[in-house]
Amino acid sequence: MSGKAEQLVSGEVDAGIVILPADSDRIQEPLRVPDIRLMDSSPEAEAYINRFPALAKVVLRKGR
Repeated sequence: MSGKAEQLVSGEVDAGIVILPADSDRIQEPLRVPDIRLMDSSPEAEAYINRFPALAKVVLRKGR
């Protein structure tokens, strides 16, 4: 497991933002650990961009 994932598993950090394909090992490995799960942040997207001006909301349309 990568260093950042180890920090998440150990409880050293509470959350992480990872931008990788969902099927990558770096995503799948930590998801096999109990109490670690993905979070959908789309309901709070407006709040995040208001709070953190460096972020931008991008809407990707669902593919076929």
